[in-house]
Amino acid sequence: MKTFCEVCTTNPAALVCCADDAVMCGSCDESIHSANPVVQKHERVAFKSTAAKPNCDICQVNPVYVVCHEDRAFLCRSCDNSIHSDNEHVAQHNRFLFTGVKLENINLGGSKKRKAANM
Repeated sequence: MKTFCEVCTTNPAALVCCADDAVMCGSCDESIHSANPVVQKHERVAFKSTAAKPNCDICQVNPVYVVCHEDRAFLCRSCDNSIHSDNEHVAQHNRFLFTGVKLENINLGGSKKRKAANM
């Protein structure tokens, strides 16, 4: 399943902007994030297409099924059920079905703290 740009809704998404909490294509990213110096600082992460799904962050064995926004974790179905059925607080976490894309850790823009930490 392809993920499409949330701005133009026609092109396949190429990255996610963490500050805007939105996926977008390269041309929409360029037009939005070149508007002013504030938005140029938004942290963005590129998608890397792949046929094979990555493994769960917890068990490291099963393929990813959901992404938990609050935990910032890629989880298999078993680990998701185990973690998010523990109590009422974690049961309310926003989780999204994984769509078959892999994040590639390349810098497309973001805070200087994060850039320094990656060096």
